[in-house]
Amino acid sequence: MLSEEIFDHSKNQMTQHQIMELKNQMNSDFTTVFELCKVVLSNLNQVKQSLIRACLETLNAFLSWIPMYYIIYSDLIDNLVMMFPSDYLRNHALACLVEIA
Repeated sequence: MLSEEIFDHSKNQMTQHQIMELKNQMNSDFTTVFELCKVVLSNLNQVKQSLIRACLETLNAFLSWIPMYYIIYSDLIDNLVMMFPSDYLRNHALACLVEIA
C-alpha cells in the first residue's frame, strides 16, 4: 500500500500535529477495514488460510492506528490466540499480538 509506505518513510519528518491529524482521519476511516478483518478472523474454518494470512498482515500493518477500544471490546485477541496451533498462521498472529502489546 503506497500510502502506508509513504507514511512509514516520512514518519520521522512529520510534525506531531500532522501525525495526530492522520491518526484521527485513520480512526474515522478504519471501521470498515476493521469490520472486514473481524469477519475473516471470526470465520477461520470457512475461509482459505491464504486470506486469513493476508488479513493478519494487513491487520498488523494497521494495528498502531486502531483505537484501543476496537481491540479491547472485540474478540480480536481471542481469535489471534486461536491461530497458534496453525504453523502457517502462528507467526503472523503472534506479530499482531506483539503490536497490540
